[in-house]
Amino acid sequence: MFSGLIGYAVGHINSGLAKWMYIFLIFGSITITWGVILIITLPDSPSTTSFLSVRERAIAVERVAANRQGIKNRVFKPYQAVQMVKDPMTWILFIMAVSAQIPTAAVTSFASINIASFGFSTLSTQYMLIPGGAVQFFGMLLGGWVATRWPGTRCVVMTVANTICIIGSALLVGLPTENKVRSICSKAYICLVCF
Repeated sequence: MFSGLIGYAVGHINSGLAKWMYIFLIFGSITITWGVILIITLPDSPSTTSFLSVRERAIAVERVAANRQGIKNRVFKPYQAVQMVKDPMTWILFIMAVSAQIPTAAVTSFASINIASFGFSTLSTQYMLIPGGAVQFFGMLLGGWVATRWPGTRCVVMTVANTICIIGSALLVGLPTENKVRSICSKAYICLVCF
């Protein structure tokens, strides 16, 4: 959502560097600043937090131990790598992620070009990206809520979300472009869902 707003604002800059360079400078500086803030303030384990009391640190460590996640271990254990390769869940998650990301990468990367093909100006395409970001944001919140509310449904939630992306990308490729109105409405809806 915010990238569309920033893109729209950058579109109004008429001096100095090329407009695409401003995007990289703005997002790059935000990323670097946020990274430095996290390196300074984010503890690497519950036992080294400065904002928790000694008792709260002990409770946090017990929670991590109860989840069987461990605190911190830098020793590579080959048997764990073998277990991961043999685990079907690893491969299912890998296939789901790849099958969703490959088709939707083009839609996401070239979203403003896709929207411009509907007849919108370059500047207008930037604020047209905002609804897609909102759908993505609220979709992630909904998926997280469903998976939390009904334990054991995480894979179902991911399958539904990825299936929507795959169908949307397939429709973007396969819909006829002769009927401009229907094509524009369908593609705009699919773009919103895929984002």
